[in-house]
Amino acid sequence: MEQKRKTVLSVLTAIFGDARASLSIGESRGRRGTCFFYRVKDEPYVMGLLSYLRGQCDPNSEYPFEGLRLNYYDGQSTDASRKDVAVRVKDDGEQLEIRFFTIEGVRFYRSYGKKPVAAIVPGKIPLFTLRLDETPVVYAETRSDSGPMRFNWWINKCLRNNTDVQSFVVALFEAFGSEHPILRDVARAIRHDAFFLAPVRFDELLQCHTPADLIAMLFQARREQLLPVNYNRMDLNVAYYLTSFAYQFDEKSVAKLLQLPQDEVVWCIRPQDIYEGPRPERFLSTYYTLHENDPGVDPWDVRQDVADYVGMCAQMREPLRFFASYRALMRRHNELSDEISRLADEISDKPIVPEESKFEKLATDFRVFSEGAIEWITNGLRLREEGDRQHNCVYCYRSGIQADACAIFHMDRSDESYTFRIEIDHFGKYFIAEMRARFNLPYRKEDYDFVQRIVRRFNRELEGYGLPPQYNLFGEEVTDLEGWDA
Repeated sequence: MEQKRKTVLSVLTAIFGDARASLSIGESRGRRGTCFFYRVKDEPYVMGLLSYLRGQCDPNSEYPFEGLRLNYYDGQSTDASRKDVAVRVKDDGEQLEIRFFTIEGVRFYRSYGKKPVAAIVPGKIPLFTLRLDETPVVYAETRSDSGPMRFNWWINKCLRNNTDVQSFVVALFEAFGSEHPILRDVARAIRHDAFFLAPVRFDELLQCHTPADLIAMLFQARREQLLPVNYNRMDLNVAYYLTSFAYQFDEKSVAKLLQLPQDEVVWCIRPQDIYEGPRPERFLSTYYTLHENDPGVDPWDVRQDVADYVGMCAQMREPLRFFASYRALMRRHNELSDEISRLADEISDKPIVPEESKFEKLATDFRVFSEGAIEWITNGLRLREEGDRQHNCVYCYRSGIQADACAIFHMDRSDESYTFRIEIDHFGKYFIAEMRARFNLPYRKEDYDFVQRIVRRFNRELEGYGLPPQYNLFGEEVTDLEGWDA
């Protein structure tokens, strides 16, 4: 335990400088077994101001500077993971507690000895807390869970956005790596990528000796997903990321994926992958967006087209393919759309929308407020006709319609015809997931705003109170329909 304490203090000293007795800057009095590490922004200025205040204060008179404070962020809202941090280390002899706080500013107040002091103002909620004891396991308490340390979304957010947190975790793991070499591999991945993607607990991590052991353990339930590579020579994040979804591609595509430069793969890993887990459609849309040179291609379109392609492959039970370009993917996308239209069976005028659909009331609002210009597509025959008339792949959403996961609508407006899809987010709000004119052409802004107003009105009635302003994809506020103000 003593060695761990020395290691932690050494790492923190290398990052922040010497330990401080308390959050009061320059004061030597503190609590036994507790010390702090932090840097003070413009410390010479702060200490100069403190010296001036002490010269102006009479110990026997009322303190005239009550409430005096220097705010770090000028009252602006700043992501907590990006703020400067202070670290409190508490040692009770059996356990070492390392708590990371945000620094909100510096306040000047009178101490019990009637002397003005300057003190760091910590955030009310710690970023996270690490605990070490005689066992080799590191425990953590974060905003999302507690127990053996795990690289959840919050820990990774702090690693990505805060160099002090990243430096501490890397140095600590490298130090502990003398007894557990796998920790050095994790530290190497964090230093290079600024995050660690694998959802593994610290106690599970210590059971592994090499990166290959770790990947094998993470995918032991589906060992057929393991790739024909030497995992010990790969970046751990890239290894976990590709193994998570490469099995959904055909063999030639897997070979192409493994030939990609590892730095290029890391660029494709999004924060959403850390939160929800890697998904092939997110990789493909990110990859083609980064490599698309045509300024006329919108990233939003790439994302929607890739999602359509992945959905059609699932419907046709065809493995995904990693194409050389976005245009090549679109060629296969259009071929699949035609095949689905030709091979679709059980096409009739029978409803494919479930009874008591979650979209029924919204469909009524669309019909009323558009004066019949918006049609809810509810059967397979009409859905296929929509795809043929609009020249799009809307039929691939049949299974989603049957599961009541989405609703498809047709709208005629401004001498143009549109197909659009409505879905419900995890907050229970309805939103426009996709909207296209014929031949998948972009929509007119005023037509999109018209639909958005109806959706907004419906959400407001659903909640029973007004919603904050909503914005279209151009960043402009969408006003309510005339006469609809609540």
